[in-house]
Amino acid sequence: MSKRDKSIRQKAVLLGVGLDSDGHQRVTRGQNFALVGGSKDTHEQMTEKAIKINEKLKSRGKQLEQVTSEEFDDIAHEVGLKRHAPEMNSTMSAAGNDYAYLTILILMVAAVVFACAPLFMARLWATYFSPNKPGHDKNATYECGLESKGDAWIQFKSEYYRYAIIFLIFDVETIFLLPFAVSFTGLGVGAFVSLMLFLFMLVSGLAWAWKKGVLTWR
Repeated sequence: MSKRDKSIRQKAVLLGVGLDSDGHQRVTRGQNFALVGGSKDTHEQMTEKAIKINEKLKSRGKQLEQVTSEEFDDIAHEVGLKRHAPEMNSTMSAAGNDYAYLTILILMVAAVVFACAPLFMARLWATYFSPNKPGHDKNATYECGLESKGDAWIQFKSEYYRYAIIFLIFDVETIFLLPFAVSFTGLGVGAFVSLMLFLFMLVSGLAWAWKKGVLTWR
């Protein structure tokens, strides 16, 4: 809750804003207060505090605009409200800004150590525990544990690549049908038309590839 400065010479009003919400819009107005938002419990607590503040003001024989900031702080403290310390918040914010670059530096050092430590450990292991012992079998070229045969410089037919690319395209595009299948019963007309258009493009592309003989394995 806040209190307008008395020097403005206008009627002071207590303003309470609840930051939590349960989906309902709550507004409570009194003679010298206005409460907006908050859940049911929060709004009831704000209303209770506002009523207690008015009772304290009435017991002192003053209106809200007649009390000083110190008096209002005392009344708020008596009803269970606490004033935030802006000086403390600004100090903490300034301290956080001072250590902002230190955090970035720590993250950079951690990234370098994370990348270099495995390389250093592998080099250390290879030097002391797994010395280099070259031989005919070790130097032989192999793939998947099998000895290579023939020359590696051979030409592959482009049909193999086209077959693989088409398989990948249709495999990925089929995944997009999953959201439609999950929510099919709740689809509107626009979504249904989009689905049919997508299926038409998918099937027409498959028919074109079939007609060109791309799907025939030679």
